[in-house]
Amino acid sequence: MSFIAFTRKTEEERDLAKHKTTKLNEELNLGNSSFHGVIPYGLGYLPRLRVIDVQNNQLEGSITTSLFQHRRVQYISLVFSKFSGEIWKGPWNNSLTGIIPPSVGNATKLLSFSLYGNRVSGNIPKEIGNLRQLAFLSLTDNELTGSIHISSLLTVSLGINTLSGPLLLDEENIVSNLDDLNVLSISFNNITGEIPKNIGCLSKLEEFYIGDNPIKGTIPTSLGNISTLRNLHCGNNRLEGLIPPELGKLSNLRQISFPQNYNLIGHIPKTTLNISSLVWIDFSFNNLSGRIPTTTGLHLPNLKELLFGVNQLEGEIPLYITNASKLEKLGLESNFFSGTIPTNLGNLHELRGLYLNDNQLTDEPSKLELQFFNSLVDCRMLQYLELSSNLLNGVFPNSIGNLSSTIEHFHMADAHINGLIPTSIGNISSLLSLGFEENNLVGTIPSEVGKLEQLQGLYLYSNKLQGNIPEVVCHLYNLDKLSLHDNELSGVMPKCIENLTMLQVLSLGSNKFSSNLPLSLWKMSGLLYLFMSQNSIEGEVPQDIGGLKAIIAIDISGNHFSGLIPSNLGTSKTCFGSVYKGTLSSGIVVAIKVLDLQNEEVCKRFDTECEVMRNVRHRNLVSVITTCSSEYIRAFVLQYMPNGSLENWLYKEDSHLNLLQRVAIMLDVAIEYLHHSHHTHHSLRSKTSQRSFG
Repeated sequence: MSFIAFTRKTEEERDLAKHKTTKLNEELNLGNSSFHGVIPYGLGYLPRLRVIDVQNNQLEGSITTSLFQHRRVQYISLVFSKFSGEIWKGPWNNSLTGIIPPSVGNATKLLSFSLYGNRVSGNIPKEIGNLRQLAFLSLTDNELTGSIHISSLLTVSLGINTLSGPLLLDEENIVSNLDDLNVLSISFNNITGEIPKNIGCLSKLEEFYIGDNPIKGTIPTSLGNISTLRNLHCGNNRLEGLIPPELGKLSNLRQISFPQNYNLIGHIPKTTLNISSLVWIDFSFNNLSGRIPTTTGLHLPNLKELLFGVNQLEGEIPLYITNASKLEKLGLESNFFSGTIPTNLGNLHELRGLYLNDNQLTDEPSKLELQFFNSLVDCRMLQYLELSSNLLNGVFPNSIGNLSSTIEHFHMADAHINGLIPTSIGNISSLLSLGFEENNLVGTIPSEVGKLEQLQGLYLYSNKLQGNIPEVVCHLYNLDKLSLHDNELSGVMPKCIENLTMLQVLSLGSNKFSSNLPLSLWKMSGLLYLFMSQNSIEGEVPQDIGGLKAIIAIDISGNHFSGLIPSNLGTSKTCFGSVYKGTLSSGIVVAIKVLDLQNEEVCKRFDTECEVMRNVRHRNLVSVITTCSSEYIRAFVLQYMPNGSLENWLYKEDSHLNLLQRVAIMLDVAIEYLHHSHHTHHSLRSKTSQRSFG
C-alpha cells in the first residue's frame, strides 16, 4: 500500500488544504501498516497535528522538511523505517545529512521523540536539553557518537550506538534536572568511567541499563537507596570488588544482572536472595566465591532465572532453591559445587534449563542408579539438561526414558557414568543433541536411537561400546555430527550411510572396524571431516573421491588399505614417496612430502635429513615447517611452491616458458650455485629446484 501523496502547488491550494483539515484529528497513527514510499510533503500543513506515528513501515527516502512546519507537534515516532538522506532542514534553516541538527531544540512542545532503529549519525546535540517538556527520548540502535547530554526526561534510551565519555552526575544542576528520570538505558556503547557514586540521587529511577560498556570501578552502595528500582542490568562491563549488601534494600527489584564482569569477588550477599519480587538473578562469569547462602528463611516465589555459572562457588546446592516453583532456568555450571544433586528437582515444574556441568557433584554412594533422574521426570517442560564433567559414578536408571519428550539437549560427558545406554533413550523424541562421551559405558549402541528423528549430533566417543553401528542410525536424516571414535566398535560401516545427506562430521577412529568402506561414503558431498584412523579397514581407496566436494580433512591412517593414494589428493610422485598439498589451521598452504616406508634407503636417511634441515637456513631453500615421524608415517611439511619443480617448466610440453626464459633460469641457478655455499633442497637438480615466480 502506498502512502497517499499530497501536492500543494499554489497559495490558494494551501489555504484550501488548511481549511479542509481544521477538523482532522490531532493524532496520525499509521504504525505497523505496511506503508511504503515516502512521507508526503503535505503532512506539514495539518495545523492541529500533535502526534506523528509512522513506525514499523517500509517508508524510505528523506524525512520531509514540512514535518515540522509548526511547533505544536508533541510526539514523533519514525522507528524501524528505511529513511535516508537529509534530516530536518528547511524550518530550522539547516542542511544536515544523517545527523540530528542543533535546531531540534526549537520544537519546545515536543513530549516524546523516537528514532529507534535507523542510521542516524553524529553527536547528540546539547540543544535537546532545551526541550523542557520532553519526557521520552529513544535514539537506540543508530550510529550516534560523542558524549551523552540528558535533561529533564523521564525516559532516556540511547543503547546500541557508539557513544563515549563518562556518565556524569556530579554536577548539582544535572542531578536536580533528573529528579523524575524513570528509565536510563545506555547499553552497547563505549561509555567509560565509573558508575557515579551519587547514582542513588535518582530517586524515581525504575530501570537502569548500562551493560556492554567499558565501565569500571565498584558497584556504588547508593544504588540501594533507589527504592523504586525494578530492573538493574550491568553486565559485560569491567566492574570489580564486592556486591554490596545494600542492594538487598531494593524491595521492588525484579531483575538484577551483573554477568561477565569477571572481577567481582567475595560472597553472594544473603540480602540479595531475600527479595521476594525477584524474577531474574544473573551473577555468572565473575570471580565470586564461597557458598550460596543457605538460610532456610530465604523465599523467592517469583524467581524464573537463577544464573551463578562460571564462578568459584563451592559447597552443596541449597535445597530451598527447589522451592522457587516458577524457576525456568537454573545455571550453576563451572563452579566447585559438591555433594549430591538434589532429588527434589521435580518440584520445579516450569524448569526448562538445568545447567550443573563442570562441578564436583556426586550421587548417593549407597545407590547404584542415579537417583535424581527419578525426580527430573516431573519436569515436563525441560529442554536443556547439562550434567557433564561431574563425579556421579553411577548407572542410568530405566526412568531415563520417562524424562520429558521436550528435552532437546542432553549432555553427560565425562561424568563417570557406568553401565549400558538404556533402550528407553529413544522415548526422548525431541532430542537434537545427545552427548554421553568420555564415560565408561559398555554394551552396544541401542537400536532405539533410530527413533530420535530430530537428532543432529550424536556423541558417544571415548567409551567401551562394542558391536556394530546399528543400521537404524541411517534413519537419522537430520544428523550432521556422528562421533563414535575411541570405542571397541567392530563390523562393517552400514552401506546406508549415504542416506545421511546432512552429515558434516564422521568420526569413527580407534575402533575395530574391518572389511571395506562402502563406496557410497566417498560420494557424501556435504561431508567436511572424515576420521577413520586406527581401525582394521581393508581394500582400496577409490582413485576418484571427487564426490567429497566439501571435505576439509581426511584421516584414514593406521588401517590396512592397499593400492594407490587417490591422484586428486597428491601433487606429485617421487622416487622417495608422494607430495601432497594441504592447508594448516592458520590458513597457510603447505606441501607434505610423505616418504615411502617400503624403501629402506629412505628410512635410513630420514633422521639425517631432519638434522640437516633443522640447521640450514637460506633464502633460496624451501623451508621446512615441521616433520612427522611415527610407526605409520614419516613426512616433511614444507613451504608450498605453487609453480612446482623447474623440471616441469623446462621440459613439459604444456609449459609456458619460451626458450630464452628457460636458458635464463638455468644460467641463474648455475651462477647462484657457483658463487654461494651449496645450500640446496637436497640436491641441485631440475626436479628439486622449486619455483614460486613471485
